[in-house]
Order: sequence, then C-alpha cells, then structure tokens
Amino acid sequence: ARQRAMTAIDELMEAGEFERALAAAGRLLEAEPGAPEVQELRNQAARGLEKRNEANGLVERARAESEAGRPAEALGLLR
Repeated sequence: ARQRAMTAIDELMEAGEFERALAAAGRLLEAEPGAPEVQELRNQAARGLEKRNEANGLVERARAESEAGRPAEALGLLR
C-alpha cells in the first residue's frame, strides 16, 4: 500500500498537481511518521508548489508590466 501511495504521489507531481501531492504525502506521513522517503516526497511536492507559485507570480508581474507599456521590463521578468 505504501509503495502504491508513493507512486501515486509521484504521478501527481509529474502532472503538476502539487497541492494534491502535498496533501497525499501528508496523509501518508500521518500513517508513517518519520518515514524518510515519504518526507522527501512531501518536500519535493512543497518545492514544486513553491516554484510554480513563484513562476505564476512572475508571469502576472510581466503581464502587468506589458499592459503598462513596459515590454522590456516584462521580458526581463520572464528570462
């Protein structure tokens, strides 16, 4: 069951479903506190969520710069 759950978490992360992966890893950690492999999966999901949120923020800032007539600044944010 544990391996199946870990595989499902991996698949969620590959699909970009970091919130769901984080929640699933949290549930698995509740069942197996301190399991290093599960903790690592949880950490990976948290990092993926953080990176996606940062990227979304940069895209929003770039959009605002572009709409304000500052295309160079917009492109700079996306590099």
